[in-house]
Formats: sequence, C-alpha cells, structure tokens
Amino acid sequence: MDSSANPRRAPMRAVSILCAALILASAAPAARADVITDWNAKAADIVYAATFSRLSPPAMFRVMAIVQVSVFDAVAAVSGRFTPMRGAIDPPAGASLEAAVAAANRAVLLALVPSQQSEIEAAYQAATAAIPEGPGKASGVDVGEKAAAAVLSWGADDGSAAPVAYRPRTSPGVYVPTVLPAVPGWGSRKPWLMARGDQFRPAPPPGLSSSTWARDYNEIKVLGSKTGSQRTPAQTDIARFWEATGSVMYWPIFRSVAANQPGRDVTDNALFLAAAGMALDDALIAVWDAKYTYNFWRPVTAIRNGDTDGNAATGRDPSWTSFIDTPMHPEYPCAHCVAAGAAAALLEAVVGTGPDPWLASPSPTAPGMIRRWATPKDLVDEVMVARIYDGVHYRNSAVVGAALGRKVGQLAAAWLLKMAQAAPTARLAAMEERPPLEVGETKVTIGKGIVGIINRPAGNSAMPAVLLLHSFASQKNENGDLFRRLAAALSAKGIASFRFDYPGWGESSGDIADSTIGGWIDNAGACHDFLVNQRFVDPARVGVLGFSISGGIAIMTASQNPGWFKSMVTWSSVGSFKEMLGILGQDNMDKAAREGKVDIDLHWTKLTLKDAFFKSLFAYDIPASLKSYPGALLAVAGSKDFSAAYVQPFVNSVSGNPRKAEIVPDGDHMFGVFGNDRSMSDSVIKDTAEWFGSTL
Repeated sequence: MDSSANPRRAPMRAVSILCAALILASAAPAARADVITDWNAKAADIVYAATFSRLSPPAMFRVMAIVQVSVFDAVAAVSGRFTPMRGAIDPPAGASLEAAVAAANRAVLLALVPSQQSEIEAAYQAATAAIPEGPGKASGVDVGEKAAAAVLSWGADDGSAAPVAYRPRTSPGVYVPTVLPAVPGWGSRKPWLMARGDQFRPAPPPGLSSSTWARDYNEIKVLGSKTGSQRTPAQTDIARFWEATGSVMYWPIFRSVAANQPGRDVTDNALFLAAAGMALDDALIAVWDAKYTYNFWRPVTAIRNGDTDGNAATGRDPSWTSFIDTPMHPEYPCAHCVAAGAAAALLEAVVGTGPDPWLASPSPTAPGMIRRWATPKDLVDEVMVARIYDGVHYRNSAVVGAALGRKVGQLAAAWLLKMAQAAPTARLAAMEERPPLEVGETKVTIGKGIVGIINRPAGNSAMPAVLLLHSFASQKNENGDLFRRLAAALSAKGIASFRFDYPGWGESSGDIADSTIGGWIDNAGACHDFLVNQRFVDPARVGVLGFSISGGIAIMTASQNPGWFKSMVTWSSVGSFKEMLGILGQDNMDKAAREGKVDIDLHWTKLTLKDAFFKSLFAYDIPASLKSYPGALLAVAGSKDFSAAYVQPFVNSVSGNPRKAEIVPDGDHMFGVFGNDRSMSDSVIKDTAEWFGSTL
C-alpha cells in the first residue's frame, strides 16, 4: 500500500508474519474459528508471500477480494441462505460446504498467485483430507470451482492488467528517476461496490501558500525524519508497526471479530469477509484514482525543495529522508488511512462504535508486537499518526484519506446489512414461493402481497432477465399491453422478465394512499431480489426498465445498487419527481399537507394520496443519482413529450457504455397506444428488446 516491498527483506518478513499470527492466536480470547476464518488466514499468508515475487501491494487487496467473494458465492450456493454475487449455482443436496470453500480458495489462488502453487496445494490437501470421499465432497468441490470461475471471469476485464501508460513529468533532456511509479492506472479499475473509481474523489490537497501546508510540512519534518527526529520510542514503535503494506494488516482484525463475536456462524462469516474484501479493494481503487489525479509531492521531495514552494514558513533541508522507504506513488491521499477508514466503517456496522475486545493485529514489520485498539476509531487514529511518524504522509492527507475510506466502507456495510436482512426473510420467502419453472408466463405473489408475472423463455442454462417498472396510475401489463408485448419480445430473444404491480395498484394488496417514492424503490429492490433468486436467471445479466415516473424509480434503484443492473432503459422518464405536481396539482399537495391526505380525480382514474407521497417527491435528485450508475443506458422519449428534454442529459450523465438517446418522431408520452396504429409502440418495443439483447 504505502511501503515499497524490499526483496532482500522478504524472507524475514514472511517468517515474521507467521510468528506474529501465532502470537496473536495465543493472546486472543478463546475463539470459534471455522472453515471461513481458517482459509482466510491461509490465503492472506499465501498472498502476502507473493508480494515479494510479483504481486504489488494494491494487487494483494484485489486477490483477497476475489478470494472472499468466491468463498461467499460458494457458501451462498451450498447453504441457500444468500444470493451469490456473480452467478447462479444449483448444487445437489448434501454438497460439502467445507469442500466448496477449500475449492474456491484453491482455484482463485492458483489463478492469481501461481508462484505459490506448492503452498496452495499443500493447504488444499490438508483441508480436504478430513472430508469423507463421496458425492458430497465431489459436488462441494464443483460448487467452489464454479463460484471461483464466475468471480474470476468477472474480474478478468476489471482493468488490473491494463498497460502502464504513465508519462513522467520532465523537460527535454533532463534526467528523472527511471523506475515507474506503482500501478498508475489502478484508479480506473472496475470496482465491486462503487459506481466508479472517482465516485468519492476528494478535493485537491491544500495550496502551498496555505497555513495548513506549512503546519503539515513542519510537523512531518520533525516527526518523520530517519535521523534527528523528535519521535518518542513509543511513536517509533507505531511507525515501525504500520510500515507493513497491504491487506495483511487488516485481516487478523476481521478474523478476530468473526471468530469471537457471539451468535455468528459460517454463513455470517462468509458474508462479513466478502464485505471486508470488497471494502478494502474498492478503497484502494478510490485512493489510487485520487493519487494520480493530484500527483502531490512526497515529504522527501517537498522538504528537499522547501525553498521553491513560495511559503516562507517552510524551510529547506537538503538531506532530509523519511523514516521508512518512501513509496513509489503520489502522496495524496494516504492509502493506509483509506484502508483503515474503510475497515473501521465496516467494523462499526458489525460491532458498534464502543469498546471491543477483539480489535488486535500483528505486523510483519514489527515481529513479536501485537497492537490492540479499543474502538475502530482508535485504529484509524493510530494509522493516521503512524504515517506521519513514518515520514511519508502529511496530516491533512491522513484525515482526507480516512474520510474517503469511510465512504467506501459504508457502501460495504450497506451491502452487508441488505444481504443479512434479506437472508432469513425475503430470500427464504422467495425460495418458498418460487413458481414452477415452466416455460411461459406464471403469476406469482411475493413478499407482502406484491403480484407479478414472471416470463421464462425456453432453455435450461442461466439466462439474462429484465425487471419492468410500470408508470403512475397503471399496472403490470401497462396501457396498450406495452409490458406484456415487451415481455414476449424479450422472451423471443431468450431474455426472462418480471413485471409487477406496486402495492395498492393492479392486483397487489395494499393501499395506494400509502405510496411513496421510497416505498416504490424498496418494492423494486424486493422484486429484483425475487428475480435473481430464480434458478434460470443469471444474476450478473439483469436489466431494468422504468416507464414515466418509474424511469426515475429505475434510476434511483440502479444508482443506489451499482452492481445490480448491467443495462437500463427508460421510457418517457421524468427528469424530477417534482414534475408529478403538473399532473397532481399544487393545490392537492397543499391540501394533503393540511389534512394529511387528499382525494384526486385524474379524469381517467380517482385515487387518494397522503402528504408523505408529496414530500417524497422532493427527497430524491434523479440527475445527480444517475452519475452513480455504471452500466449501459438507453433513454427513449417521444418528440412531442416533455420527457424528450431529458434523454440526452441522461445519456451524458452516465459513465457506462454503451449509451444511447432515442427520440421517437411524433411520439407522445405513451408512444401512441391509445390510437389504432400500434406501429410506433411496436418500434419502441423492438428497439428495447434489441438493446437488452445486445447489452445483457
């Protein structure tokens, strides 16, 4: 992360981490280790050893994330408790969970750290020797290998292997150091939970004429120097402890919580460590994006050039050197602090913000030392000052880095919470109410009375699927049977679909008066979960279509859950939920505010809406949220409809590809379905089906 590996010190470091792990195990409370934590420890050691041959510290985070997500998917498939992230797997009854976990670890590690083949095979043989031979073991191995293959396939094009195109800054003929900096393109990688690497990009570092710059410069000058430093012995111990690079510093903390927190089981730990792996890896993507955006100088460069920054308060020291070797990448923000912030945010979601007896870790760069922290915040605070004592990061960079990491960690915490909440209720309910897997259309009821129709094309392999969200004051088949016709067109292309009625609308139970934008977003999420739980659906190839107000619902759902939808289509979408006031009337909103609810006659239907619905129209920003959606987008609107003004801005806002704005000549809001000529709506349906066919 923030220390360059020194190959000459590699053997000692490899021994040190193994010794420290043994010390931590003996010092910890009686722990309930399981197959998840045992394999995490083995994988972390194997990956750390590989950093001294070919694997860079940022790559260490990536490998461990792929390991833990593969393990989670294998456990999810065998246990049936969760939905796998990267592909549907249908194991036979009796598949060995232990064999699945071992096989997932082995497959990923062999693929990504082949230099450690002998250690990987030895760990695998030792782990599987105790599993009885038979169909259960064989099917467990098959599940683990399939889970690993799906996650590895997803990661194959994540940008980690992109050519290094870094251009050194120099003047013609002037020498600059010829060692290229570390992984300059890492910030452009495809993330797990973030929409993209720059989603949380911080503001620039402080100006060189600022008091903040002078403060940080002079602080690190006296505390971070290799010689003549004002560090105390205790501060030097902290500096040495946090010299270690990579995720190896954080996995012992996560394992300790997993093994010691009461009430946890193997599925909880698989979920927790998958969230940890994604949080740490995405945190490194975020910080590398910022580092190479700002290219801020390291203390060793700044202090040796202190007379050039235009600040009279920063005196030059021509021979100043940092306490540890300065890493080969830009300074701002602090990467160790980003990782610590991400870890802390996730830990706080699991153990809370108060004192916790399980927060402890060894360090390969401080053999024999175990450091403990009362709270996750204490951990972050120590990492921040450690990098100052190391002489490689300024205080402002540490503060900004920790805050950046927390934002990423909160995404992982939200994902974990969503999975945990869905597991014992919605997930199992969806499995119990899963319709027979006949080809064609089947009406189903899910959750608390949501009625929908699932359309399954012919075929036995996992197929793409699309979630269809109907317009205001409509129902699952839509006016002019638009959604029924679209479902048939999708089915002809081998794409499944699920269309449903919002609560109170159509056949779904509930009261229309209880409708809110947030409630509809939650409904869309529940129906997404139902759809991806179908054994014939490939969760990695799911799309969503939103019509009219539900164009906004689709955008909000996809933006809040960046990994859910590979492709999205909006038909006649609102650009702001507040536009509904043009239909519902400001006077009705005012009356609802006074009386709590209002009866509305829309001429084609009558309904009652509460004040909560009107307030929810102001709670969401569709254009701003769309920037967080990373997938493909087709925005369609009729040229005569108000929504035509939004299609190009929508397309310009998203980062994914492909993206297309389509204006239907002479088209109205409903694409002519209330007339006798269906050619316009037929064309929109055809274009939409072809879009999903090419993007899913």
